[in-house]
Amino acid sequence: MPSPRAAIFQNHVESGADLIGDFLAERGWACATYAPDQLAGLDRPPAADLSIFLGSAYSAYQTDVPWIAEQRRLARSLLRDDRPLLGICFGAQLLAGELGGTVEPMPAACEGWMTNDRCAGEAWAGPWLRWHGDRLTVPATAEVLASDAGVTQAFRRGRTVGVQFHPEMSGDGLRRWMRHPAYRTGPKADLLARLAVHADDHAAAIRARAFGLFSLILAMILEDGPSSTIRNPRCPT
Repeated sequence: MPSPRAAIFQNHVESGADLIGDFLAERGWACATYAPDQLAGLDRPPAADLSIFLGSAYSAYQTDVPWIAEQRRLARSLLRDDRPLLGICFGAQLLAGELGGTVEPMPAACEGWMTNDRCAGEAWAGPWLRWHGDRLTVPATAEVLASDAGVTQAFRRGRTVGVQFHPEMSGDGLRRWMRHPAYRTGPKADLLARLAVHADDHAAAIRARAFGLFSLILAMILEDGPSSTIRNPRCPT
């Protein structure tokens, strides 16, 4: 039997699949990565059992950026064909917008290792790395799986799951982010350095927590497993 295939849309050379790449590799998946400059040549989405849209320093509503417009076109096609999709941060915002939700700037950026205060189960609680200045909403047809201070942090509609946080991130991944021109110096660089130290100090727990969440997400979108929308006022502690 051939290996299952994942198409990973990577939006910056300084970012990557990181822990979710490790998770899929350990389970025998064949992963193909697509950079922004490869999208215009794709008449249709790559053939894959799972498509993953990663984060970006851009905003999903910046459709004047050619590769963002192309990525939204591909996402729209995948959603129309009911293909299994996972969006992370920017990727979640992109998918939320194509599902009929909204994406808009927040008054202040949300950056750090943080716990969700409402969630559908312990796997969604965290703490997870957040690094976003936009927030999303989802249409009534989608289930909210996690939120914090009223801001949606995870959602599902059918075979699509989006997470506003970064379950794929490790200390090494954060140090790669620091090579991005926007983060090489100044307060952002200092903050990323501190967040990377935290990731190194808690590497085993972060990896185990992420792998548990990835297992749950794949069961939802590949096997149509249950998700259990938020029913309790607080996440399990």
